[in-house]
Amino acid sequence: MNKKIISTLILGLFIVSTTVFASETDSSIREKYEQKNTFKKDVYNKTLKFINQNPNSPGLAKLYFNIAEMSTEIDVNYPAKIASYYKHVLEKDPNFPEKDYVLYKYGYYYFQAQLDLRNEQRQANMDLVINWPDYLRINEKKLQPAIDAYKTILTDFPESDYNSESLYRLGNIYFEIALDSEQPREYFEIALEYFDQLAQREGDPKQYYGIFHKAWTYFASGRFEESIYEFTKILKIIQENPDSGFDIFFKDDAIDNIAFSLIEYDGIDFESYSVASQKAIEIFNAYNPEFAKNIIKKSIELKKMYNAPMQMIDFYNSFISLFPNDIETPMIVDSIITVFKRNPSRVREKTAVENIFEQYVRLTTEFGGNSSWYEINKPNLNNDSQ
Repeated sequence: MNKKIISTLILGLFIVSTTVFASETDSSIREKYEQKNTFKKDVYNKTLKFINQNPNSPGLAKLYFNIAEMSTEIDVNYPAKIASYYKHVLEKDPNFPEKDYVLYKYGYYYFQAQLDLRNEQRQANMDLVINWPDYLRINEKKLQPAIDAYKTILTDFPESDYNSESLYRLGNIYFEIALDSEQPREYFEIALEYFDQLAQREGDPKQYYGIFHKAWTYFASGRFEESIYEFTKILKIIQENPDSGFDIFFKDDAIDNIAFSLIEYDGIDFESYSVASQKAIEIFNAYNPEFAKNIIKKSIELKKMYNAPMQMIDFYNSFISLFPNDIETPMIVDSIITVFKRNPSRVREKTAVENIFEQYVRLTTEFGGNSSWYEINKPNLNNDSQ
């Protein structure tokens, strides 16, 4: 038999056997998982039955704790039920050995339950979406049990592993209250206090989350200058810790939100010279080039979305001002030409034709064969042509 045919058959048999093995392995894993889950549900149900039949039995706090822990998997879609079990633990034993953990879990699931309840009620009242009434909003009173749980951890368990996490959760709670409130400023300020405390905990695993959410809170509350400042901190942290993995969680959001914050300097004026584009030059003059370029490009996308073509050009010119010798800069000029061609009636000065001609002159004088740009980029250009 031809060697090529034999090789093909062997490869085919290998692929089939591997697929069958993988299928059997997946099936075995699923079967073991189901067995484990069935066993856990059986223990869960028997424990609940025992508690119901023996409401005064000693050691109920520990049993409720076990129920609560199992409930996080069995009742995953019912956070109110999970929260109630953690609550029972401390009702039965206020000095439970893992009280800080129980308080943290109770606060977490109570908060989730209130969010779920609000969302369910809103789904049933979509005709009120334009202005939700108070009963369809979350507020401080509704979330007080979760707030109290986290505050207890802060005051009574300063060395707890859940202390910093509680600052983070309190910040999130007040952030959500602010988003739901008709007068959010007070609650944004409280959220900022908690996130700021977390951001100042040097070396804490949650410190950078504090900075990031502090920036988010400034952004959501319309304080864009502070938002840019805090998101810039995040980008500096990423730059200084390239192997930390922080870029996966923070970089894209930081870049996007700096761009959103930046264009707010123009407000709703989409025709005049962009104040934001000039601000970009000030801010990014000593910035990490990669981050600065990405923020400017994102700002250009936003200006396009808002149908502000001349302000797109303002940002293109900011890019050129900041990075005159970047290999990409001639393409930026070409993009300016394209915008003028597509929007001849929107030009501010001169005619579209005159503006386009000026850009072609710019291409030949600033980026031609005798330019400093060409001398700097010649090695790369030669490599690209080979």
